[in-house]
Amino acid sequence: SNSLCAPSWPPAGGWQEHSKNAVLGDAIGGNNSWTTGEGTQHGYQASERTHDLMVRDGNFDTASTAEPFIEVFSAGNSGTGGLTAPKEAKNLIVTAASNNGRAGDIDGIASFSSVGPAVDGRIVPTIAAPGATIASARRIAGAAQCGTPISGTGNHYAFCSGTSMAAPHTSGAIVLVTEWWRNFNGDETPSPAMAKALLVNGAVDMGTPDIPNNNEGWGRINVTNIISPTSTAIYRDQLDMFNNTGEQYSLEVGIADPSEPLKITIAWSDAPGAVGANPALVNNLDLTVMVGSDTYLGNNFSGGWSVTGGAADTINNLENVYVQNPTGSVIIVVDASNIAGDGVPYNGDTTDQDFVLVCSNCALFPDFALSADPSSAIICAPADAVYDLTVSQILGYDDNVTLSASGNPAGTTAAFTTNPVTTPGTSQLTVGNTGSATAGSYALDVVGVATTSTHTITLGLDLYTAVPLSPTLIAPANGAIDVSFQPTFSWNDATQGQDYLLEVATDMAFANVIISETLDTTSYTPAGNLTPNATYYWRVTPTNVCGDGAASAVYSFTVREAELLGCSVPEVTFTDGIPVTWTVVDNTGGSGIVWTTVSDSACGIGNQTGGSGEAACADSDAAGSGAPAYNTELVTNLIDTTGFSQIDLDFNAYYRDVGAGNDLFKVDVWNGISWINLLTWDANHDGQAVSLDNIVALNDVQFRFTYAGNGFDWYAQVDDVSITCHGSEYMHFLPIINHP
Repeated sequence: SNSLCAPSWPPAGGWQEHSKNAVLGDAIGGNNSWTTGEGTQHGYQASERTHDLMVRDGNFDTASTAEPFIEVFSAGNSGTGGLTAPKEAKNLIVTAASNNGRAGDIDGIASFSSVGPAVDGRIVPTIAAPGATIASARRIAGAAQCGTPISGTGNHYAFCSGTSMAAPHTSGAIVLVTEWWRNFNGDETPSPAMAKALLVNGAVDMGTPDIPNNNEGWGRINVTNIISPTSTAIYRDQLDMFNNTGEQYSLEVGIADPSEPLKITIAWSDAPGAVGANPALVNNLDLTVMVGSDTYLGNNFSGGWSVTGGAADTINNLENVYVQNPTGSVIIVVDASNIAGDGVPYNGDTTDQDFVLVCSNCALFPDFALSADPSSAIICAPADAVYDLTVSQILGYDDNVTLSASGNPAGTTAAFTTNPVTTPGTSQLTVGNTGSATAGSYALDVVGVATTSTHTITLGLDLYTAVPLSPTLIAPANGAIDVSFQPTFSWNDATQGQDYLLEVATDMAFANVIISETLDTTSYTPAGNLTPNATYYWRVTPTNVCGDGAASAVYSFTVREAELLGCSVPEVTFTDGIPVTWTVVDNTGGSGIVWTTVSDSACGIGNQTGGSGEAACADSDAAGSGAPAYNTELVTNLIDTTGFSQIDLDFNAYYRDVGAGNDLFKVDVWNGISWINLLTWDANHDGQAVSLDNIVALNDVQFRFTYAGNGFDWYAQVDDVSITCHGSEYMHFLPIINHP
């Protein structure tokens, strides 16, 4: 049975019913995108204690048998209000929600994601995973959240936001990691502490701010870093146990690749604390790592990396030491600073604690490592490509290493200054006779062979033999007219082109250059608008390490102009969607909450403005209770008001607000210099006609409708937009010119 769907909450048998039923179904863990309902900043109470026990033993009914259970939880959607219960349990993997490409900067944390710390100061959440605007199974009953179908999915999927979307990413990652782990560990499942340590050790620092922090914990999950590491790693999964305070574990390792960071993680499933305990930690282990002459303590970080000094961590049951540029020998020490409880149930001793260790970029046995500087070279023939090679020593390794190279361009030579190299030592690889080679990009494999091992590194070589040929311009075409205000400039990739200088000028002699951009791509769209009805000239000059090539031909184009249309032109009713010459702006960089029309799946309700049929809408309600912050603009085309003294703006509007201060709807006019506010709503307004009359008509006027807020709210709608220009029998029909 599914205890999550049981009629009582908590389940009749207690919270442990969740893990017990899963264990009986041969599950190794569970995803928990829910809360006990006990509020935020709950501290360490009965529900937290129970979940700590569940991680060590998922089935309380099997006396004297511990059945470990990996517990993944969502952090909650309370933002700065704090973690929801029972996320302050020590042995859980608590997941924050990061953004994805649809929701903004992928290195950003969603505004709704609950932040830590725990009441006792522990670092929570543990980890982050995408949780904003996630394509998920559509909700077909109940609230509007996740209920709006994604077009083309047969009404099966919707965009949903919340840490409830993030936690399943973590659970899925654990499934992949478990499969990988079993392949190398006799089909054994990693312990809950090892699953946590692997995710943390392989995570990517999002910089929100630098790790560790209470927004992302130890970073965003990166499964590739775990199952396909760039260097060797050492894992010890609860192989060592402390029985008494004062005991110590130590391990000497070598640095496998000096060019890679050293990352060491310990974690332990701690004994359950007393209800109300602060701090909640029972068994305190401390990590110390000596790298060369430097000593680092667990969780003593600055700028995302370990720093020397500081004090031992006495509250967390997960500790890290990350050294960005490791050199010398490495000694790892784990101290049992306080063993006060039964961390290993059914072990016969009431004071004991095991732990896990993950050491990335570590080697247990003597070996050598290869590295190169630079790792990629860019040259102009007939110059040589030169790479400085280092053969590093791991744990006293002193065998000779014989070097070889392959993949260099045909006709070139590859020679080493020293070969073989006595470890530790250096050599220099020179790729010569490049004047006989064909231009292009090459990958060179350098192989080091010793008696006991072989290592390979891949180097890059970009070889140019001449300055680039002139590129051919594509768009805007030469002599083009009616070009948009923000045209995309594009051109063909020049032969042997490396970078390109794009220049746009107001004159053919390029005396007045208004755009000058050096690019490594073959297209560019300016951020600002060009002047209506103006003629521009543009060219592209290619360059590479050999020098500048000849500039392209000069093309000219003319930007479209504003049109004055008669009063018989219909008002803007959005029947065909947002006019193509209007602009929709997302100032939050991809929140997913932007102006569209009511027929779009991103809008959850029909036209409420008092108009009929289509309407423009911006809807945060359709994004659900986990909606991110948003700021979207609907901007009309630029309007030439020459000869008019005043303008009337008329439209229908509807605005629904959850509470004052959370969001707003406003209307502004551009006067040629700045935006001037005409209307602001921060309270409910039913569908109504709005007239903003006698606006001073300066040249190049445009209007914008803005919907902005800091999270979940309702919606704004606009319909039947028209402008009347005083002193003339004409009306400006808006959808003419595009302007952001």
